[in-house]
Amino acid sequence: MGDTTVRRLAGPVTVGGRTYRPDDDLTDDVIAQIRNPKAWAVDPEEAAAEAARPKVGGTASGARLATRVTVNGRTYTPDDELPDDVAVQIRNPKVWEGGKVPDLSTPSAGQESKAPSPTEGVGAEATPGPDGDTDGDSGAKPRKAAPRRP
Repeated sequence: MGDTTVRRLAGPVTVGGRTYRPDDDLTDDVIAQIRNPKAWAVDPEEAAAEAARPKVGGTASGARLATRVTVNGRTYTPDDELPDDVAVQIRNPKVWEGGKVPDLSTPSAGQESKAPSPTEGVGAEATPGPDGDTDGDSGAKPRKAAPRRP
């Protein structure tokens, strides 16, 4: 039989048709097959040490993911640094710690907003358009499409 490791189950667990109880000795191969973290009893000292460890990752404003999320083909985990421009695309509250979508509309302390100001690009060097202003449109109103006839 394989080596045994000291880990305690929280309750009965069935692996490969055999049920293991909290007081049973488990082999390393059985331990490797038990992947649900809720199956293991939590040592109070370990829980306190885990809570005291600083959390890494999240957004610049401090919001953290609670689970893995894929945005535009890239997967982010709770331990990853998450850019705010990606975080604003994640609207499901279930993937955020605390179950709420964070408010990322205001920059965090020490961070500048990346959004351009409404007057950026408009100034003495701006060239007036066909309608005489510098807002970039032609001044013409959009036309409605003619109704389609069958």
